[in-house]
Amino acid sequence: MNHSRGSCVCTAVRFEITAEPIALLCCHCTECQTASGSSFVLSMKVPLGGVTVVQGEAKPYLRPEADGQSRQVFRCPRCLAALWSERLDATGPITVYAGTLDDSATLEPVAHIWTEDAQPWIALPQEALQFARNPPDFRDIEKAWSDRNQKMPTSRHSAK
Repeated sequence: MNHSRGSCVCTAVRFEITAEPIALLCCHCTECQTASGSSFVLSMKVPLGGVTVVQGEAKPYLRPEADGQSRQVFRCPRCLAALWSERLDATGPITVYAGTLDDSATLEPVAHIWTEDAQPWIALPQEALQFARNPPDFRDIEKAWSDRNQKMPTSRHSAK
């Protein structure tokens, strides 16, 4: 696997993904829209411990989620860009905000969640998995990601 790198807007914090991604999806919940200032967040799921800071220091901030739980969102303390988030109980995968990666142009999500909150002008790809809210579990999304990566050349999904 090629390690993917990313940074905040001001580049004070740089990080590296050191584990193979589990899935890539878009979240359309209103909380993600508000927090990002955009219509959705491109979320890359990575195993816990799969992100390493290589420059600067990311600071955790508490953020409520659409399902009523909270997460720690790791941000640059200078420009406040959100880089990744983790569950408070430190279980489950890390969510890397894939727009912060140095090369995100070739990333294609396999699923869209919280589609009931999606902006009406967004056309969701029919081949992608779609969930009105959170999926019951992420196994179908992880399998779709795994299946796609087995069919595609690795260079297509590798970042700098």
